[in-house]
Amino acid sequence: NRWPEGMLKDSTGIANLGIEGQTSAQVLYRFRNYLDMATPSLVILEVGINDLKIIGLDADLAGSVTRQYYLNIEQMIQICRGRDIRMILISIFSVGKIELPRMLIWNSAAGEAIREANLRLGSYCDSEMIYCFDANAVLTDNETTVKREYQDDFLHINTRGYEALSIRLQELIDKVNNQNQ
Repeated sequence: NRWPEGMLKDSTGIANLGIEGQTSAQVLYRFRNYLDMATPSLVILEVGINDLKIIGLDADLAGSVTRQYYLNIEQMIQICRGRDIRMILISIFSVGKIELPRMLIWNSAAGEAIREANLRLGSYCDSEMIYCFDANAVLTDNETTVKREYQDDFLHINTRGYEALSIRLQELIDKVNNQNQ
């Protein structure tokens, strides 16, 4: 998990359960286990690039990979709805400017899968229980490539990117919390 601790203010505390490199299947497994021990009032979920990045290497995997990703997200949403836990779904971050060695093996199918997945994530949101946070509205100018000042490497953003996201995400957290008081 690259989201620096303390960037989001919250008087009730935030349990950051992110683990860098995990797929949505791994997150779903840990999510179920965590909710056996705790019942938060709000879950913030940002997952997907570790599922979809394989499509950049093999476009033929797009259908099966995205289907499984959607199923995992839908299960987490169902769990939250069933336990009356509000959720903020964060869109999958666009990729950065591609490095030369990766250009030789990367294909555009991954970018298309990210765009389609973000549209699907948006369709899950109802602004009552499930809220959307469009990270790419902050991170990109064109919805496809992370701004250079926010890019750490091709797949990751830097601290400045997380700072910019945190400001906007905190606004949504405050809105969700105020709406439900």
